[in-house]
Amino acid sequence: MRKYLFILMCLSLTLQAQYNALYSYKLIPDPNKKDSTITNLMTLEISLDKKSKFYNDDKKRSDSLNNNLLQNNFRTDNLSSYNVNTNYIITKDLKKDEIVYHFTYSGVKMKILEKEKPSWEVKKETRKIGDYLCQKAITNYKGRQWIAWYSNEIPVFDGPYKFLGLPGLIVEIYDEKKEHAFLLVKLKKDSTINFSNSTPTEKEITKDELNKMLNSSAGNINGSIKSMNVSGDLATFTMKDGNVVQINKNVENIEVELAKKIKRNLNPIELE
Repeated sequence: MRKYLFILMCLSLTLQAQYNALYSYKLIPDPNKKDSTITNLMTLEISLDKKSKFYNDDKKRSDSLNNNLLQNNFRTDNLSSYNVNTNYIITKDLKKDEIVYHFTYSGVKMKILEKEKPSWEVKKETRKIGDYLCQKAITNYKGRQWIAWYSNEIPVFDGPYKFLGLPGLIVEIYDEKKEHAFLLVKLKKDSTINFSNSTPTEKEITKDELNKMLNSSAGNINGSIKSMNVSGDLATFTMKDGNVVQINKNVENIEVELAKKIKRNLNPIELE
């Protein structure tokens, strides 16, 4: 009897664990150049109260490094940059069945409340990914067909980006063309995770309103610049969305080169 109580107690502690999951995110920014990929490290924090936060781990470290460099008067050409296409935070509240997309545009904090959730078809196929036995599931979401591999050995119904709702953590997920792919590379229990009830003031907009803003600013590069520093042959631009771009100041046309550098993804993760 004591043996069964101990097992139940261990199972209960496992089910109540908080997790910090690190994913690699590989994307092909230009569908016409399949051999050109970008890889980011993305973090998914999962709390006991079925809330989660997904963000670019490279951006977090880049921001910290850049602040330290600037505070200590280091050369600005040492500034770290990150992929502008992952300059967002996604929060989920599984109890409220809520997904929120958070971002900053021109210095203004904004959010989009996601209305569409993935609808899954679970398959019988299984495979081992790392230490976890995973089962296959598919979904058509935001204009792409996605193949997911989840493990019920990790008892959370969450995953990278906006994906959720499977009976276990999503270990790997990619679209059928493999232009966007997330893979779990590290998982640990983390008792320090604490999502504060206080949230920053954000302006709520729709996806259509965001697209209009991006399209209108595409031809106004100068209006997107927050600051510029020149050191040696490098011109370092800090954009209003937080992206840091470095360009050789001797190029023929800095404005054209800057436009190429900050051009948003030609192959967005969402097609609809």
